[in-house]
Amino acid sequence: MLNGVGCRLTRDGPIKLSEAPARFFADDWARLALLKGGEAKALEALDNPDPGILVFYRRQNLEFGRGTPTHLAAATVEEEAYALVHRLHDGLCTLGSEGRVSASGLFAGTGLRQAIPAELWALAKVGFGAGTVASNGFVYHNVTVEPAATPVDVENVVAAMSAWLSRRRAERGDELKQILQHAVREEFGDGFTVRAFNISYGACYKRTRGRPEKTK
Repeated sequence: MLNGVGCRLTRDGPIKLSEAPARFFADDWARLALLKGGEAKALEALDNPDPGILVFYRRQNLEFGRGTPTHLAAATVEEEAYALVHRLHDGLCTLGSEGRVSASGLFAGTGLRQAIPAELWALAKVGFGAGTVASNGFVYHNVTVEPAATPVDVENVVAAMSAWLSRRRAERGDELKQILQHAVREEFGDGFTVRAFNISYGACYKRTRGRPEKTK
């Protein structure tokens, strides 16, 4: 399970971004398709979530029982679909951030197919139907995604990173977290994930943000 989302990461080769919900989150995808009246409409809902003002008034109506029973029943269905849309979007972004799936797309800046870095997924806007991923000014088209080629053994990686950070701290003293993250990425290559680094950094410096506290 991933944040309440049933997640299946079987390796069958790269797939189009539009196929990712059905491949990785089959149960939630099937439910959304049922609520929306088909997969095409479910995909459209994924790419066009209900605007905030609509959600606000819908929830007000549900809370205070405003409207006919038919309207309230429809609003309840829409609320469930809205929650599923966000769970599916957040679920894929989490898989990308943790390095559990790898994705590539035609980078708008070069027109070449490039891997999408894990650190871009946290705030990514995913266009499932459009096949796009956009984050922090970077835009990728014709995106494909697949489970990571080598599942990351988080515990082993964290242990190795923590030991490496401790040795570096003993040799060089305290350094900014941003500098350490870059150094760890260079050291661990494909084994680097933001999640593993944050856990390792916290274990070494006993905190997660800002400049490390000075050792005594």
